[in-house]
Amino acid sequence: MRLLLPTVTEHPRSVVIIALVLGLSLSATSFGAQDPVSDNSPMSTAEIAAATGLIPHLSVAEWLGPMAPIALSPFFGITCLSAVALTDADWIAPGNPMLGANSPLRNPLVFFVFSGLTLLTSIPRLTKVSKPFAQAVDQLETWSGIITMVVLKLLLSQSSPSVAYTAETVIPVVQLGLLSVTADVLMMIAAGLNILVITTVRFFFEVLIWLTPFPFLDAAFELTNKATCAALVTLYAFSPFTALVINLILFVVALAVFGWIYRREVFFRTLVIDRLRAAVSQPRPGSQLTVFPVRAVGPIRSRARCVLERNSTNGWTLTCHRWFRPDHVVHLPPEASAILKPGIFSNAIIISDPPAELSFSCLYNASLDEVADRVALNNVLSSSSVAPAMPAP
Repeated sequence: MRLLLPTVTEHPRSVVIIALVLGLSLSATSFGAQDPVSDNSPMSTAEIAAATGLIPHLSVAEWLGPMAPIALSPFFGITCLSAVALTDADWIAPGNPMLGANSPLRNPLVFFVFSGLTLLTSIPRLTKVSKPFAQAVDQLETWSGIITMVVLKLLLSQSSPSVAYTAETVIPVVQLGLLSVTADVLMMIAAGLNILVITTVRFFFEVLIWLTPFPFLDAAFELTNKATCAALVTLYAFSPFTALVINLILFVVALAVFGWIYRREVFFRTLVIDRLRAAVSQPRPGSQLTVFPVRAVGPIRSRARCVLERNSTNGWTLTCHRWFRPDHVVHLPPEASAILKPGIFSNAIIISDPPAELSFSCLYNASLDEVADRVALNNVLSSSSVAPAMPAP
């Protein structure tokens, strides 16, 4: 089952592209700062600002400043923003359209709806028994937060004063090679990438805490996450620029470990989702098996999502599919010895030549013998005769 997040970190150039998009969005104002009209133009100041493609209501700091708390907890972050907007306190930075009188966040219905969604998604995270359900819907919450912020941005843009554009009016754009992208679109893309990168790192630590045997850590981490989110929203309301600086620091730190963590997040996410699928039904294995190398195998990095299948030479083919780039393919010779080893959290396939250990989920635990037949493994070691396969990070 393909996950929603694309595998963008198999090569360092992908990380550079993400950072470049965010950097271009922050400097989009400077790209479009040239006045497209002459000094004798009768256009007003508001018309000139709209014609230059600048965001008339939301500056860079006002738009990207709240993305860190939204990434830490999408529904709770939007709830906090709505609560601050409804209070209309004196300490709120003046002139912030996100929290101003015309902001959709000042609608009490928005506050109550997202408060309910916060309770619905946060309470299951407090205990280890219900936390797998919360992690299963974590991706839905992330995308819901991104879509909500984009809709909010569109609503704020539509609330700007209408401008009568003339034939001389030129809407400047950010030129990226053959593509021309407006500053609004580029900033929306940067916000989405910002949320996805920080959310990926947060999810990884949530799964690690869930795997620990200490029950109170889940609730402590969730409460700390919510407290940090509320503090960042408060800081954003007081000073959007300071919130933007902290958001950039969090983004750079998360981006530095994004590639390593993303592969392991996909691995742990697959373990959780397949465990839930196995509890509902017992699917039958096919000729291909989704596996995750514990250590690098040739060009395939550790914990990269791969497909193992029998090839025409009676050997095995290990394939790592990558978006927009050629797949990594490693051929294992037919004389290699492959043994299936059951485990508690994940199973493993031990290959002798080249030496490799491939982990896979417990989705087919009810029919491991059939898995061995389909993938043509030599034999299946009983779990009582070997140590259980634990998922290494």
